[in-house]
Amino acid sequence: MRAAVLTGQGGPPRVAEVAAPSVRAPEDVLVRVLTSSLNHADLDAVAQARDGVPGGLGLDFAGLVVEAGSAVADLAPGDGVLGFLPPGVPHEGPGAFAEYLVVPARLLARRPATLDFVQSGVLPLAGTAALLAVDAVVPPRRSRLVAPTRGPVLVVGGSGGVGTLAVQVANARGAAVVSTGQPQDRTLLHLLGAIEVLDYSGDWLPEVRERYAEGVDGLVDLVSDADRFVILSELVRPGGRVASTRGAADVSALARRGVTAVNVVARSDRELLGRLVDCADAGTLQPVIDRVINLSDLPSELGASPRPHGCGKVAVTIGD
Repeated sequence: MRAAVLTGQGGPPRVAEVAAPSVRAPEDVLVRVLTSSLNHADLDAVAQARDGVPGGLGLDFAGLVVEAGSAVADLAPGDGVLGFLPPGVPHEGPGAFAEYLVVPARLLARRPATLDFVQSGVLPLAGTAALLAVDAVVPPRRSRLVAPTRGPVLVVGGSGGVGTLAVQVANARGAAVVSTGQPQDRTLLHLLGAIEVLDYSGDWLPEVRERYAEGVDGLVDLVSDADRFVILSELVRPGGRVASTRGAADVSALARRGVTAVNVVARSDRELLGRLVDCADAGTLQPVIDRVINLSDLPSELGASPRPHGCGKVAVTIGD
């Protein structure tokens, strides 16, 4: 089968013929991968590749079940599924940028009935990160009978793959979403649910301080390092909530001034993926795709410098 692998020489990957995996454990599932997507972890893997240490690439996947192990009762050949390989967890064989992949059934969910395979393939990792981040800042409503009024929630990085989903989830929960983004994405972010879009390339902090003098209720930060996060968290009122997907929140320091903080860590499991699928099928979550490339395009895409800034995700189709 074809798969993208690192050369071990610090450069971009190459697409090569490698041995196809097979089901060995009772809880494993063999998936024919149809689509995937680019994530920052893939760029990091290429940048950190060491001489003589080749490996696989790709985390997200959507595809069809080819074979299920003897302990898997709820999936059968032909079922459409999605999932992602947990970042930072060693995985034997190629990653998701491959024509076939073997994964434990606990990492799989049936793909949304409302999305095609390209949309499904960009959803898992970004979508679960968005759900967890918004859970921390705008917890799900306990009752559907009452729709509470939510105060302003600032989403930093709203144009990105996770950000476009976080804006939608926060909006669906009744938050007044203020998002940073690229000027050309202003109309789209408004359509996704942002009441206000701030040009991320400018100095938008004074504008937020002036408009929300008492502080915003929440902060979902998808891009900032620790130093920048300290500054942005000062925009949040005492009693508010913040979340970082970059591990930038000083939980103890923020707690001392009455702000609840969470550093979101990606978690790949069926329950969380199932929530994501339910959101998509309910129409409250729609993946935003910047462009679609093929597996053969990955070496040039990952080797590009600088990389183009788009809105949403870059989808990868597996196969010509």
